[in-house]
Amino acid sequence: MYYFVDNSFELKTNEYDKNDLLEFRCENCGKLYTKRYIVLISSGLLCKSCCQKLAFNNKDWSDRNLKSKQTKKTKYGDENYNNRTQAYKTCEEKYGNKISANSDKIKEKIKQNNLQLYGVEYTWQREDVKEKSRLTKIQLYNNPHYRNEEKIKETCREKYGTDYVVESEYFKKKSKQTCEEHGYNNGGYSEEARNKMHKKYTYDNKHFDSAPELCYYIWLIEHNIDFKYQPNISFKYEYNNEYFDYFPDFIVNGEYIEIKGLQFFENKNPNGKMINPYDRTQDDKYEAKHQCMIKNNVKIITDYSNYENYINEKYTKDYIKLFRNDLEFPYLNKNLVDKSDYGVIQHFHKSIYEATRKNKPSPINAWNDKMLIKKAALNRLKYVGRCKVSDILQAFNVAKIAPKISVFKPSLAQNLIEKYLYSVNVVFDPFSGFSGRMIGCENAKKTYIGQDIHAGHVQESNEIIKYKNYKNSTIVVKDIFNDLGGEYESLFTCPPYGGKEHWNKDNDEIEKTCDEWIELCLNKYKCKKYLFVVDETEKYKNYIVETIENKSHFGSNFEYVILI
Repeated sequence: MYYFVDNSFELKTNEYDKNDLLEFRCENCGKLYTKRYIVLISSGLLCKSCCQKLAFNNKDWSDRNLKSKQTKKTKYGDENYNNRTQAYKTCEEKYGNKISANSDKIKEKIKQNNLQLYGVEYTWQREDVKEKSRLTKIQLYNNPHYRNEEKIKETCREKYGTDYVVESEYFKKKSKQTCEEHGYNNGGYSEEARNKMHKKYTYDNKHFDSAPELCYYIWLIEHNIDFKYQPNISFKYEYNNEYFDYFPDFIVNGEYIEIKGLQFFENKNPNGKMINPYDRTQDDKYEAKHQCMIKNNVKIITDYSNYENYINEKYTKDYIKLFRNDLEFPYLNKNLVDKSDYGVIQHFHKSIYEATRKNKPSPINAWNDKMLIKKAALNRLKYVGRCKVSDILQAFNVAKIAPKISVFKPSLAQNLIEKYLYSVNVVFDPFSGFSGRMIGCENAKKTYIGQDIHAGHVQESNEIIKYKNYKNSTIVVKDIFNDLGGEYESLFTCPPYGGKEHWNKDNDEIEKTCDEWIELCLNKYKCKKYLFVVDETEKYKNYIVETIENKSHFGSNFEYVILI
């Protein structure tokens, strides 16, 4: 909640919640300021600036500051020494970015803290913050939507040399580059991009503003009704001496159709004035558009329950939400509910879903293709009678739309180590992958030394090491072809299965047969024992000590354990 308090305010009152926002006038400088109640208890009725000044004048703080400067001068010859390069390096190692605030880890932590404290991911989404902004603008400018256009222009001129960033060479260059990256060479947006930009749903490669609009579209198709969605027709309407274009949603049997929820009408009366429920300052403009619809005999459908019910009954209530453009990928064990070894791999190794199998798209790429989402949803509806978000990954796999790559099971790794490498203490793995052999090695009480060419995989593995508090495992980024080799007690790995799976999104791995990988390892690394798990071999058949049968939705396949 948001409150205004005067300086007679009692800090000990029980009237407020710890997260309530209180606006007050600073006792020192007289400026208006806002703090959470829990912060006010410790800082008092002082603004941030005055708090800092008082801290600076505090003897204890001053003594500590002086001691810090003396230490810096003794060690580095400069009382203001700041090793920015080392700071960047430390941040890079710890957070994956030289500036901690730009790291995904910190951003996610901020989101989680905001959700816990305020129920929103970003502070600007808080209703109290929005209200404070509005009230401040009313107080200062008598306009709740005030924008300092001159200040904006001034900043743009300083940064880009133009009044507006879109007019700058920087923007044009950046825009052209982005367009080229997406296959548009004209330096502007394609029609496809323009259509999709502000649309919430995509279905059959068409983009929709709302779920009711999409439901109506599907209903029309499945009832063999003659229609056209987003017809290339517009009507002009005037507002504030300017002319705007209105585009009807559909033409159905020669009639113009607009899908509009009751929230867009005053008092939810379909015969009343049209409003903008999200920005009431736009009500008059919306009503002008409304009159344009009436003038041009556009039929406005406000009750679309029949179409929604049809979809819900035939496809379930989960179907339409699958086609939201902002639908998040359903990473398994995202919240680390499952703390088993395999559950930990699922949680930390999100790059698993970027990998591809047998020339199929990766699950991540498939998730961004609504045609494949539709195919997967229809598959689940046919075979299990539902199509929840969590069902789509399963459909990707069992229907071979975008099958997930295999992951080496920690339990299998532990079993093989205890069976064939029981006499060694150190295990080296030149293809550490998704941590299955590392976890198995730790469970078998062995020291694990791993490496992998893919930095993302290594970073995820090191997150597992930190989470599990492993003391006997290390994994680094290294390309086996650039590795000078070395001497280890043992080598245990599962080399890439030539051309069947690709472990990174760029599919740029060097393809070799399992026998070629084995030969490379034997020549490069000197070990007492070598243990390989492969899907095929010709040269090393005599070294097979075990055959593993894997059963799945795709049938059975076999892997071979080779001990040299």
